[in-house]
Amino acid sequence: MDKQYTKYKNLYFLGIGGIGMSALAQYFFNHGYQVAGYDRFESESTNLLKTMGIPVSFQDHDDALPGHWKLAETAIVFTPAVPQTLHLFQQFKSLGLPFYKRSQVLGWLSQELPTIAIAGTHGKTTTTAIMAHVVKSAGYRVLAFIGGISANYGSNIIMDKDPEYLIVEADEFDRSFLNLQPNWSIITAVDPDHLDIYGNTDSFNQAFEDFAKLTSELTVSHKEVAIKLPENHKIYAGDKSEITARSIEDGRVLVSLKDEGNTVSFSWRMPGKYNAENALATYCISNQLGIPSHKYQAAMETFEGVQRRFEAKYEGVNGVLIDDYAHHPKELAALRSALFELYPDKKITMVFQPHLFSRTRDFLEEFASELSVFHEVLLLPIFPAREEPIPGVNSEALLSEISCENKSLIAPFDLLHFAAKFQGEVLVMAGAGDISKMVEPVRKILASQEA
Repeated sequence: MDKQYTKYKNLYFLGIGGIGMSALAQYFFNHGYQVAGYDRFESESTNLLKTMGIPVSFQDHDDALPGHWKLAETAIVFTPAVPQTLHLFQQFKSLGLPFYKRSQVLGWLSQELPTIAIAGTHGKTTTTAIMAHVVKSAGYRVLAFIGGISANYGSNIIMDKDPEYLIVEADEFDRSFLNLQPNWSIITAVDPDHLDIYGNTDSFNQAFEDFAKLTSELTVSHKEVAIKLPENHKIYAGDKSEITARSIEDGRVLVSLKDEGNTVSFSWRMPGKYNAENALATYCISNQLGIPSHKYQAAMETFEGVQRRFEAKYEGVNGVLIDDYAHHPKELAALRSALFELYPDKKITMVFQPHLFSRTRDFLEEFASELSVFHEVLLLPIFPAREEPIPGVNSEALLSEISCENKSLIAPFDLLHFAAKFQGEVLVMAGAGDISKMVEPVRKILASQEA
């Protein structure tokens, strides 16, 4: 596969504010390319890009390309989440500009460096952040693309000079991860998702099996992942490996991992068995890379997590505020497990924003079942992202299936009034949509009432 982007001086990103696209834009800007882009909404990501000097437009109209760019030196990088009905998309096509998916460009980068790719319907962002922190802390130079903001580095990208390893989050949406060429890979979970793209579970599972076949040296998978992996390319975390984890003081968890006779113990503020399992997967890879256990331990003791992954935003006299990205029933199950482990005797109020009409429709019963276990549930309207509404699919339909007695719908603005009167013990805000923009205002309200 030719690294075709090297022929261009100018790269225009459609959907530049996305967590993956913004990291890629930063990478090429840092490597001397002229970079600009479009996104529908202003965000922290677009604000960061603008402060770096990258032009970002929020208007879908002509003249988006900087005037000094020559068309022959320009290419378009896009994410499949951007609709092809976008005016800019059609305009750039009419100009004859070449288009490359974000995943294609990541695939070209994976040809240039020894690559560790982390896939899975849940846990891949945290696992990618762990893997990048471990390899960097062990003294290696890394290039890492993380699908969230690493708390250790305050960024979704790590760019060491002359990197020795590429560590990349491998996205299953639109089969994007099949463009990668990893030497080592991790599959954290395979639970059906994106059925609007895949059509059925068999097709979804097949994509993960195809991804595993791309790995040249090693695939690490959790024991419960029910897909067929290639012969000689599998270590089931759980079969030849062992995990113990128990809570200790100050909200920390003591974890012990064993892999092929190697053992390591450490403590961190990452509750939940699933986080220990994700750590075990990275320990398997680190052993393959020859990283000593004491260096792995030191890295894990300093791992600070990922923003919006069980992130404690407030802890005070008015309770606890947890922010989490959970947007799939299995992710809600993992979140629930961690919450009940850490706060076994507390009243837990869940504010949930469903993400995508299709996902809400496909997993309505599963969402309802997971949400029903909380003491109180507040549902925000569905965040549509790339989708048009589906008749009969809305938060009202989901609410009707939730069995807990204390449940209601809530508008975004009313959430602030709710926070001002909150007298519970643990407040959780979960979802992959714009609920994240409401977390800080809620935190400020809770903190302001301490006086």
